[in-house]
Amino acid sequence: MFQGLRENGTIYILDKTNIVPKLSVGYVEKRSDVYSRFGNPSMPMMTQPADGVIDFSIRIGENVTELKKIPANMSVCSPEGHPLVMVFDNSEGVLAEIASIKRQRKETVDAYEPSLEALSACEQIELTLNPQLAKEQERDNEICQLKQAISNIDEKFETLLRALNSGTQKNKKNNESD
Repeated sequence: MFQGLRENGTIYILDKTNIVPKLSVGYVEKRSDVYSRFGNPSMPMMTQPADGVIDFSIRIGENVTELKKIPANMSVCSPEGHPLVMVFDNSEGVLAEIASIKRQRKETVDAYEPSLEALSACEQIELTLNPQLAKEQERDNEICQLKQAISNIDEKFETLLRALNSGTQKNKKNNESD
């Protein structure tokens, strides 16, 4: 529980705001005494209220981050206003959350191929039922093929010009040396 963390204790922050989760490991620089969530941090509670919270100053590398109103009797929480950031008092909690994220991502990846097949089937149905769409797609495919053919011709023409220029320069050198 967070109330057990002391100065120099390790704290883990898992940021899930992006698709790729990011873990930061910090160390407690300062901590307040437990106080009521609705009270004043400078007036610690003598008993441990159910709504007891703690403020931490955490050093992560060269930076110091303030964590306010962290529930004292919990081992994992999200700071107020940051639902996709999770704070842990131990690495086991982080590992459990990472396992959950991996499981969710695997389900997403496993659903990807059937989704591609369904998308392809939908496109085929559209082409079957909408002849105009089929003509437009055929036209677009022909344009792409023509663009590729022109690009190939350009490449061959450039190669031919380089070969001709190289041969012309050799002939000039041979004629000058004669």
